[in-house]
Amino acid sequence: MRSLGRLLALIWRILKLAAAGPGKLVNLLILGVVIALALIGIHVSVGLINWSRDFYNALQKLDVPEVVHQLAVFAALIATSAALHLAGTYLKQTLLIRWRGALTHALLDRWLADKTYWFLDPVHGGDGIDNPDQRVAEDARLFFEILLGDILEFAISLVGLATYVTLLWQLSTFPLAFTVFGIAIEIPRYMVWAAPIYVAISTGITHWLGRPLTGLYAEQQKREADLRYALVHVRRSAEAVALHDGEAAERRMLDDRFAGVVGIWNRVILRELILGTFTRPYFQTVLRIPTFLALPAFLAGKATLGGLTQLASAFQNVVTTLSFFLFRYKKLAEFAATAKRIGRFLDAMAAPAGTPMRLERQTGGESLVLRDLMLETPDGRRLLELPALTLARGEHVWLRGASGLGKSTLIKALAGLWPAAEGKVTTPAGKVLFLPQQVYLPIGSI
Repeated sequence: MRSLGRLLALIWRILKLAAAGPGKLVNLLILGVVIALALIGIHVSVGLINWSRDFYNALQKLDVPEVVHQLAVFAALIATSAALHLAGTYLKQTLLIRWRGALTHALLDRWLADKTYWFLDPVHGGDGIDNPDQRVAEDARLFFEILLGDILEFAISLVGLATYVTLLWQLSTFPLAFTVFGIAIEIPRYMVWAAPIYVAISTGITHWLGRPLTGLYAEQQKREADLRYALVHVRRSAEAVALHDGEAAERRMLDDRFAGVVGIWNRVILRELILGTFTRPYFQTVLRIPTFLALPAFLAGKATLGGLTQLASAFQNVVTTLSFFLFRYKKLAEFAATAKRIGRFLDAMAAPAGTPMRLERQTGGESLVLRDLMLETPDGRRLLELPALTLARGEHVWLRGASGLGKSTLIKALAGLWPAAEGKVTTPAGKVLFLPQQVYLPIGSI
């Protein structure tokens, strides 16, 4: 229960980020219309349940005019149901991209602010968040895709559950009577009690078999993203790889990444196979069980053919609503894994630097002045010491030293990008530009 509470708090945290974006009132209006359409759809479903009674009773009586009339009623109900579904789906997709946009902007604001993307890199002492690009581009999409699809559908269906249970209670006027070891047992309105018991047992089995999937799906997302990142690395470093004949090394790295994908894939499909040994038979029988349970009443003459189908339809709606956990277990596991990945990303961006900034920086004057500067690696190894250095405006200085001495690290420290540094730096007034070793051009035209 504690882990569920943490997950719900995390989901609420992500939702608040998205809801605080632009157009929040319009988004709430769209959500309200979606819910309203779904509630109207529940009444249409009740109409289809009652239609099954009228249609099969007419068939039983061979009442041709009534059969034709019921076919027209069926067409009207289906047309209404389809229109409600299509309108609701369109609005949900619209809300999805709006909320996804708000969450994406919020994540990008945090990621790009104060060089957070830099400090998150474990090379610079960060927390080592893997594949932040995936969390922005894919996890934000998956979160709202599942939330506005499966989870919202279930939340709305809970409202309809009361209607279906009430209808089932009204139809289940007959008891189930049987004898066990000479003891007469009678269960009044047994169809009402059978539904939650049947689903509760099935849900418990499903959770027991599928519980490891949440962690496996999170690991699978990471492995897939690692492979994509490695492929992009080869493409972006094509010139360097070609000049250095680095194809063999890159191939080994790509093979290792793909081997990780294959390994987690095999674990996932094995667990899905184990889960499927129960859920697949359940899916294939859940729509037939209601008819089987209602057969005693029909065979005892307590229900007509139409009453049997109406009773089975009402029971089916109750069971399918309660069976959401079973039908959507894989989606729920993926949703939980996605929310946790976004949550870890938000936590890491809240305090990205693994080492507090110890270098005292100030601006003023005409020179670049360094005093008692000492550079370290993130793990504390001493790199470079500069007791004092003053560079006048227009002066040129050449830094020479062995690889790994700290020349590039010195530039990063001057730019405020290296937390593992001590001392005092005074930069000239105005904007100071630092040129990177690698050529940088933003994506787009000049």
